[in-house]
Amino acid sequence: MFEVYVSIDILRGRVVRLVKGDPSRAIVYSDDPVEVADRIVGGGVRMIHIVDLDAAIHGRRSDTALRLVKRLKDLGVFISFGGGVRTLNDIAVLSGYGIDRVVVGTAIHRGLIPVDKVIEILGDKAVVSIDYRSNRVAINGWRETIELSPTEAIELYIDRGFSLFLMTNIELDGTLSGLNIEALESIDKRYRGMIIVSGGVRSVSDLKTVRDLGFRGVVVGRAFYEGLISIKDILGVSSHGG
Repeated sequence: MFEVYVSIDILRGRVVRLVKGDPSRAIVYSDDPVEVADRIVGGGVRMIHIVDLDAAIHGRRSDTALRLVKRLKDLGVFISFGGGVRTLNDIAVLSGYGIDRVVVGTAIHRGLIPVDKVIEILGDKAVVSIDYRSNRVAINGWRETIELSPTEAIELYIDRGFSLFLMTNIELDGTLSGLNIEALESIDKRYRGMIIVSGGVRSVSDLKTVRDLGFRGVVVGRAFYEGLISIKDILGVSSHGG
């Protein structure tokens, strides 16, 4: 099954995209996240990735993001959720909203929460965020890097019991510059079925490339909002449309 998610990134109640994760370079696409979500889901897309940038950047969970989760769950949408998931209480709260996948990054990489507890609460809903620049994993809202490459991180967390990863190329994210295909091809084929790819997607050809390389899925952001990838494109490539 190939999964294509449309990302709805929320900052101060608005739908935005950040260029290379920089809050000062936020592109605002809507003041009404619910209207955006209704339009996407109304077109037939059934998988949404919500990013709470307020929590990731400022440490404050967005009420708008949580209201959007409730709205989408009422519509039967499959939800992946990330941004500022730093404590076991965060995980328990999000799990209580019926979220299908919870993405944890900084808290896992820094050892702030016990890995066994994350898996105990979330089971196969747990996703480790592997955000990277210059072949090093980034944490804390992408402001810091640690001495782990993406492949080293994936191997480490597989050993600790995780089986799903969201891998974002920060240097490409929000740029519409296209995939770094060489970097994707360098990832061991054993791991690709566990990885959802994000960063730089600009065309339906990029979606097909990620699929054909054997990855689990892909996240579409700016290319969708700027009309370079349509809902029809998404449904044509994904395994969950219609």
